[in-house]
Amino acid sequence: MSRQIGLKNIYTAKVLTDPVDGTTTYDAPRKLERAIKASIKPKVSTAKLYSEDALEDIMNAFDSADVSIELNQLSLGSRAYLLGSKVIKGQLVDNKNDIPPTVAFGFQSRKVNGKYRYVWLYKGSFSLGDDTYETEADKKKDQTASLSATFYARESDGNWRTIADNDEVNIDLAKIAAWFTAVALPPVGAIVTTLSVVAGMASVVTGIVGTVVTVAAVKTVAQLKSALQVDGGKGTLEVYSTSGMTAFALDVATVVNTMVIKAIAEDGTTMATNTITVV
Repeated sequence: MSRQIGLKNIYTAKVLTDPVDGTTTYDAPRKLERAIKASIKPKVSTAKLYSEDALEDIMNAFDSADVSIELNQLSLGSRAYLLGSKVIKGQLVDNKNDIPPTVAFGFQSRKVNGKYRYVWLYKGSFSLGDDTYETEADKKKDQTASLSATFYARESDGNWRTIADNDEVNIDLAKIAAWFTAVALPPVGAIVTTLSVVAGMASVVTGIVGTVVTVAAVKTVAQLKSALQVDGGKGTLEVYSTSGMTAFALDVATVVNTMVIKAIAEDGTTMATNTITVV
């Protein structure tokens, strides 16, 4: 995998609608000034669950992401667009009642191999950093513009970010070409959720009948995951400690009958639940 070495094409797009039961819609993306730096720091809350005087499980939940960007400059129009202020006859007016709009934030980053990573964060709002002005001296210092923001999950589907590499296998290059024409939505993949045993792993998973997965005794969750595939490898799977599916089973844990397997199709929304029988 090639490393990231660049940053360019910072775009934002206003969120128009984000219903709980529906589809999030956006205005046309708008390009900001020239990019210098961007930082994305997700915040995850962690809860440790204990029983029998030992750590039983760990629950991680995404909270939000702190974003900071640095640009070569920020025009009055861009400031007004991101912060909810107004430009009147070429003059920016900041008001105490200004409300920054909710926006998406996208950019691309070049990789060592010459290919690019493309990113959209789906929902958040910006606030302006400090304005610093400094007199000219013997050594002139360029003065840049900084913005900070908080991004979080959409109401419509819980998604908060999407990332695409144009050298990834099966990537839709037409979608990459239109990445900044409109906010890139999650791809719609196959809606099948067929769970099957990986070749050569019958010693771990001895059979699948309907939604019941038979697992050999004294196998770990990690071994179980490596022995199964969803839709021939296009989908993903998750293993939960109980049928309530409130906590993931630890990879080092031994597989037991109370665990369940969730098969997730390529579209990310179609799912099937499978129970486990240990023999």
